[in-house]
Amino acid sequence: MKQSLLIVLSVFLLTATANTAQAFDENDLAKLNQTKKCVKCDLSGANLSKAGLYKASLEGANLSGANLRSAKLTKAKLYRANLSGADLTGADLRGADLRRADLSKANLSKARLYKASLEGANLSGATLNFANLMGANLSKAKLEGVSLLGANLTGANLSKAKLSNITVKYTNLTRANLSGADLKRTDLQGGKLEGAYLTGASLSDANLIRANLNKANLTGADLQGSNLMGAYLRGANLKGSNLNKAKLENAYLMGSYLRGANLKGSNLKNANLTGADLMEANLEKVNLRGANLSKVKMNGSNLTEADLSKADLTGADLIKTDLNKANLTGANLSEADLTKASISDANLKGAKLSKANLTEAGLNRCNLTGANLSEANLTRAKISDANLKGAKLNKANLTKANLISANLTGADLSGANLDGADLSLAKLKGAKLKGAKLMGATWTDGTKKCKKGSIGKCK
Repeated sequence: MKQSLLIVLSVFLLTATANTAQAFDENDLAKLNQTKKCVKCDLSGANLSKAGLYKASLEGANLSGANLRSAKLTKAKLYRANLSGADLTGADLRGADLRRADLSKANLSKARLYKASLEGANLSGATLNFANLMGANLSKAKLEGVSLLGANLTGANLSKAKLSNITVKYTNLTRANLSGADLKRTDLQGGKLEGAYLTGASLSDANLIRANLNKANLTGADLQGSNLMGAYLRGANLKGSNLNKAKLENAYLMGSYLRGANLKGSNLKNANLTGADLMEANLEKVNLRGANLSKVKMNGSNLTEADLSKADLTGADLIKTDLNKANLTGANLSEADLTKASISDANLKGAKLSKANLTEAGLNRCNLTGANLSEANLTRAKISDANLKGAKLNKANLTKANLISANLTGADLSGANLDGADLSLAKLKGAKLKGAKLMGATWTDGTKKCKKGSIGKCK
């Protein structure tokens, strides 16, 4: 009796397994083979490997778990088709209509999807490694957990696509449209994004190490906390973008557009920003140590408490810039324009400011020990209580400058113009005043006015 029961049970299990493996409808499969039309058919689990389905009509068809390896599906109509878990490795889907199709967990490795329409498609968990998606439309597609390793998405439309938490490492996204796309925490290391359109995209905490973003449009993009170390951003547009606490060490930002961008607390150590536009940008507490900022436009930007030590700011436009409490030790500001800049309480020890324009700049309480200000324009500058011990101010223009209580011990003021300057309570012990013009200057006692012809000493 037990033996008979076991035989019946075995037959039942074998039948059930066979039915499960052959879930598709045989009539539907025959219809497809004859007409290439099978709208809303049940072809789940069917073996269609290498099948010739050029321009086939499979709208709404159930192809879940089907074997479509190397199938010819060029220009096939698969609108709303269910291809979840299907094997499409090496399949030819050029120009295919896959709008709103379910491709979750499908294998599309090495598939050809050139100019395919995948708008609104569900590709969650799908594998698209080394797939060709050039010019494909993936607008609003769901791509969570998808693998795009080595995929080619040149010129693809991924606007508003959801790509968070995925690996797009070394993927080609050149000139791709990723406007408004969700790329939070996405791994884009070494990715090719040259000329890509990323306006309003969310890239917070994304990995963009050594990614190529040259000439990319990142206007209004959220790059908060992203890692852009060694990334290439030459000529990129980052206007109004959020780079708060982003890592930009050794990044290449030559000629980039960062006007109004938020870079608060970000790390730009040794970054190259030559000729970049950072006007009105928020660079509060940013690390720009050793960065190349020659000829940058930073007028009106906020650099409060920023670290610019040993940075190269040669010829930089820093008009009305806020540099209060900034660290500029050893920085090169030669020929920089700092007109009306606020630099109070900043550390400029050993800084190079030769021929810099500091007209009406606020330098109160600054540490300018050993700084080079030769031939600098300090007309009407506020330099009260500043430490200029051993500073080079030869041939500098200090006309009507406020030097009240300034420490000029051992400073070189030879040939400087101090006409009308206020030197009340200033320390001039050991200072060189040979050839210095002092007409109308208020002397160190706070009362004596230097007469006309006061050159080298106050008469």
